Amino acid sequence: MSILRVIEVYVSYQGEGPNTGKPTVFVRFAGCNFKCPLWPCDTQHAIDPKLFKDTQQFVQPSELADVVSSFRVNNICLTGGEVFLQNADALKEFVSYLHNAGHNIECFTNGALEWRDDIAEMINTFILDWKLDGSGESTSYDDNEAFQNNRSWLSSDDAIKFTIADRNDYEQAKYRAVKTIWPLQAEQRPKVYAGVVWGKLETEQLCEWMIEDKVDWYLNVQVHKFVWHPDKIGV
Repeated sequence: MSILRVIEVYVSYQGEGPNTGKPTVFVRFAGCNFKCPLWPCDTQHAIDPKLFKDTQQFVQPSELADVVSSFRVNNICLTGGEVFLQNADALKEFVSYLHNAGHNIECFTNGALEWRDDIAEMINTFILDWKLDGSGESTSYDDNEAFQNNRSWLSSDDAIKFTIADRNDYEQAKYRAVKTIWPLQAEQRPKVYAGVVWGKLETEQLCEWMIEDKVDWYLNVQVHKFVWHPDKIGV
């Protein structure tokens, strides 16, 4: 029987990306193919097996869909960890329940694992969290065929999110945007969001760089970290 590994399911307001401010059910899956050793990750409880071994739940797709639907909130955020580390058949079944119920589904993902077509076509918005050098994971995209294929799914309804730790990350993000995003036709071009690594760079500094360079990006501020304590889980 195909199951999903879930850390937490909760209702809050989306704090980042295209749906910022929307009431949202967050479904956080356990495990990640990245560790982002230089940050460290701000959802460490979802990527470190030592931290989630006592909170991880093994859930059937139909059961998880019932829990999500019981909140009576339309916007559903699939996040992690890494969503596509889950069993693909189980993930498809779960996403199918949400899709057939008319939910708006957004997915935060690092993009390094395959987005199976029959799953990707049911997701309304992808937020591709493209890792930079400051995370310690940027080389994971080198010669990654899945990542290249996944990018072909992106359109103007989707977003690429850069999380920036320093000036080098910022310059790297600009290079990637110019090389791989702006050449696309408008209907294929995802929006670009840029935000800081919490505690590594001040948002004011990032804003000054973006204004000076006149980049056509959205500022990504993790609103939930200002509403609640930055380390609070489940918000």
